[in-house]
Amino acid sequence: MTNALLTMYSDCGCIDDAWRVFNSNDVLDVISYNSMILALGQHARPKEAVELFKRMKFSGLIPDEVTLLNLLSAFNHAGLIHEGLHLFDSMLDMEGIKLTYQHYACVIDMLARSGEIEESMKTIKEMPFEAETSLWRIVLGACSKHGDIETGIKIAEMLFEMEPYEPTNYILLGNICARLGRWTEAEKVRSLMEKRGIDGDDAFSWIEMGQTTHRFGVDDRSHPISEEIYRNLDRLIGSIKAAGYVPDTSFATHSTEKDRREESLRYHCEKLAFAFGDLASPSGDTLRIMKNLRVCGDCHSAYKYFSLVTGRKIVLRDNHSAIFVVAQKCLKLQALHPQRFLYTKVFSSLMSSTLEQSILQPYTQCKQSLERRMRGK
Repeated sequence: MTNALLTMYSDCGCIDDAWRVFNSNDVLDVISYNSMILALGQHARPKEAVELFKRMKFSGLIPDEVTLLNLLSAFNHAGLIHEGLHLFDSMLDMEGIKLTYQHYACVIDMLARSGEIEESMKTIKEMPFEAETSLWRIVLGACSKHGDIETGIKIAEMLFEMEPYEPTNYILLGNICARLGRWTEAEKVRSLMEKRGIDGDDAFSWIEMGQTTHRFGVDDRSHPISEEIYRNLDRLIGSIKAAGYVPDTSFATHSTEKDRREESLRYHCEKLAFAFGDLASPSGDTLRIMKNLRVCGDCHSAYKYFSLVTGRKIVLRDNHSAIFVVAQKCLKLQALHPQRFLYTKVFSSLMSSTLEQSILQPYTQCKQSLERRMRGK
């Protein structure tokens, strides 16, 4: 029960509460240590994870394959490739742990997401296991991030044969083409999906306020206060643009006309959910938002700036078990999953106090005005 509570807090982005539960446990076993090491790794605290690993061994407990996998994931989440590879290479000799498919998958993910696409492909070929389609998709996603279209096409063509009706494979390839500005190829991918009768799932996000769940789709105007939500979002976008946010139109739908790509990004469902949560909750409160599909890169960027201009901590979770925790002055974007990671730390000294005030003051005035309107309804 205690370990389940610890995991729940970690999954909700409350790492300090997870620590509190761990330290209050009178009987710490291997599972307890594994759970806490995983939680620390998920929240990009690799040093604490290593110290806890040492504490575990000092207590007389023997690490198992899950312990080493969680520690390996901690290095992956923090982008510590050298440390992760060193642990991977020494697991059998130093810890007596036999490498499993999950260990290889974590290292391949680590290499791919750091831009070492060629090395990740080499590791896949050399490992004593057959790569699952999910692992190939991880590398394909990394090809999109790093613009490696040649490798991406090879992987996509292979996945088209293995899973001809899996929409994610087509979407990832289309994203590679779009990010490189190759819109003609991106359109061909979309046409291929239509020809094969493949439809992607509709995206939607939701946020809980009190006992009510509020759900939003893309360009959704069905909410009772949608007019206020859209006005707030427009003001938020203006504020974050002043703070340095630049829309990444490579994440716009491939079929969108060039002059409308930026506009199409503005009303993504996760942005609408945040705009509503910002209206409906007291200033400074943490917002927890869910999405049924993978969060796009432009919304990743927008959320960091949302946190900056509103002073809120945001927990955003998508269908890949990814949680993104963003704090106003030390922004972190973290994916809490052994095979998915994006970590960015910016803005610690981005703006002078004068510039910061010029950005926040108009937003604060708009927010107070909208709150008064909400109370009057």
